[in-house]
Amino acid sequence: MHGRILVVDDDPVVLSLLREVLSMEGYDVREAADAETALKSLPREPADLVLCDVRLPGMDGFALLRELRRTQPGADVVLMTGYASVDGAVDAMENGAADYLIKPLKPKEIVARLNALFERRRLEAELQKLEGELRSRFDMHN
Repeated sequence: MHGRILVVDDDPVVLSLLREVLSMEGYDVREAADAETALKSLPREPADLVLCDVRLPGMDGFALLRELRRTQPGADVVLMTGYASVDGAVDAMENGAADYLIKPLKPKEIVARLNALFERRRLEAELQKLEGELRSRFDMHN
């Protein structure tokens, strides 16, 4: 298992495509059709990564991103949109998005980019572990 992904999109075709592609890669995939449902599900079923459409009914993807940065700081958030703009990409990154994908989504590109994010997470965790071991050894010698 690579990790847990929550896909948030109001298009059932996109949800189905992403569930199929990401499940085949070994990810544990859950779905939500809107931001409010996503926020309610995360305390019960945390995600390592939230893959979210920008245009959603009710709360949009940017608002969800800001809320997730506050409530789920350990989760990466990737926004995706069919209405890409430079301003949108900049706004996403300034608000803490890990990536910004343009629809139509290409399965190989999604997999490559999400795999890279999970590899970064793994390396960061390994680095923290090694730093902890180093501090522990240093403290024992002082």
